[in-house]
Amino acid sequence: MNRIGNRLVARGVVHPDELTAALQRQREEGGYLGQLLLDAGALNRQELHGSLAEQWGIAWRDLDQDPPDPAVLATTDVDLCLELGWLPCEVTDRGVVVATTVQPGPDLLLEIEEQFPGTHVDLVACTRRDLDHVVLEVRRRRDRPASGLDRGPGLRLRPCAITGLITVALLYLVALASIATEDLLSAVLASAGVLFAGGVLGQSLAAVRLATSEVEPEGQGRDEGWPDADLPGADDLLLPVYTVLVAVPEGVAAIARAIATLAGLDYPRSRLDAVLLVPDEALDAVRRAAPPDWVRVVHLPVEIAVDRTRAYDEGLAFARGRYVVAYDPDDVPEPDQLRRAVAEFESDLAACLGARRTHPALMRLDVECHTWVRPDSLASAVDRVESSLGLNRAQPVQRDTADHRPELTSSHFNTRVLRRLGGWSAVTAGAGPEWIGVQSLPTGLLHSSTHHRRARGLRATFRRQVVLAVSSLDAAVARARGVVRAPEAAEPLPAIAATLVGFAAPVLQLTYPVALVGASVFAARAGAMGEVGVRVGAVGVVGLLGGLAVAVGTASVLVGRRHGWRAAGSAVVVPAAWLVSAAAAWHAVVVVLPCRRRRGAPAR
Repeated sequence: MNRIGNRLVARGVVHPDELTAALQRQREEGGYLGQLLLDAGALNRQELHGSLAEQWGIAWRDLDQDPPDPAVLATTDVDLCLELGWLPCEVTDRGVVVATTVQPGPDLLLEIEEQFPGTHVDLVACTRRDLDHVVLEVRRRRDRPASGLDRGPGLRLRPCAITGLITVALLYLVALASIATEDLLSAVLASAGVLFAGGVLGQSLAAVRLATSEVEPEGQGRDEGWPDADLPGADDLLLPVYTVLVAVPEGVAAIARAIATLAGLDYPRSRLDAVLLVPDEALDAVRRAAPPDWVRVVHLPVEIAVDRTRAYDEGLAFARGRYVVAYDPDDVPEPDQLRRAVAEFESDLAACLGARRTHPALMRLDVECHTWVRPDSLASAVDRVESSLGLNRAQPVQRDTADHRPELTSSHFNTRVLRRLGGWSAVTAGAGPEWIGVQSLPTGLLHSSTHHRRARGLRATFRRQVVLAVSSLDAAVARARGVVRAPEAAEPLPAIAATLVGFAAPVLQLTYPVALVGASVFAARAGAMGEVGVRVGAVGVVGLLGGLAVAVGTASVLVGRRHGWRAAGSAVVVPAAWLVSAAAAWHAVVVVLPCRRRRGAPAR
């Protein structure tokens, strides 16, 4: 019998049968006995930590009622202390008082000695929630002076404004094409059509190469020594702690959906670090929703909670897992998604350490498939087409380069790496100086899916496409500069080919509206044009129609192979979907990139 278990039974806090059941579960799944008792509802956290303090022979301290000295916290790396499980409270004549959630021992004293060398240590016990609340308050005070700073070029456009801008831009193009001379119209149309066809061809070839590649390190090269993620409950003792963050708006229904999402994950509770991020004004909703004890609740200021990116960055400070992922309350991931992610991360690392692969170890995994409301919805069709053609990847050729998807959720990260990079704002923003340096993050595809109960709106689609356009341009320019500055570092022809493919998506998106409008005006004016002008313009029309045919055909084949041939018909959305992508690409070039340059973002 465990010492803490005996103590809890002796004090009448836990029934002997509950202790026996928890010990049996510990033998089967591993984990801490106290956490297993909490999961079973046998006691609350204060009872557990009070008993632990009594067992450890140290005093108990409530950090809410007796908070640490702000002056001491101001000189402390609170994020590191949160990860280690202890926090300095104050410095007295005797030494430093440290509140701890971990059992006192040589390792703990050594960690404190590194921060406070030559200082006597007085230990007190506290709960993890107390520690979380203190660190959150420190972070709020730290961020408050910078709250008024410009956080970068925002895209606060309403859906009707976006539609209006797209319409005005197209009408403006039509007007310009209508008043252009015959020679100018034909030349512009031919150039745009040829460039569009070339971009489509390059993107399609890259997508086919990626889909038919014999080496599939993202999902099918699993190391034989790692347990199969498809077997529920297989080797749970080997699973690392996994943090799941869910940003929840105010409302009992949203909190209930988030709890249901967490409960649906096929991952042992002793290894699951579930965190709900809720606004301060949702305290009553949290009480009514009554989240289980294995779910932590972190309260955020309203101005932070309404911005999902900032909310996830706040939650990252509380992550205890080796890996971390964020979900929305309306997200429903496949139950075994975490197990599959662990299998990919760990087997890839083992292969790299065993020198069986030359690429860098994976630090990020993006879920391969997203479905929106219904699998046959328009948003789901667009996502399938983008994924099949590689248009939601900054570089569709190699997995060891950046693969920036503008999705906040369902992207799995190594927690330490994500913290070092600066959180979700650094890896999904795509438009600010903080995004620089993320391009070396090795990213792979996770063969899993996430279902979204709520459809993606026009504003979200437009913002997503703008971010993707910026990231694609940045990645392509960075690769081109790398080839120019270090031509001896790689084979010339493959490097040049990969660089050209990197520009395929931006080129096809930027030339598509020009070719489309030019072809429409050309068709109306062709009868009054000379023979030479008609022939030159016809080249552009053929390029436009041929490019669309290649794109639709390639997408239908790749979507059919991946999602079944019934889904292949979703490729017909390409011509319409690319209008939004084209508008977003031009917005990125005309608005976002110049704003970033004026704000002093370093050039790559």
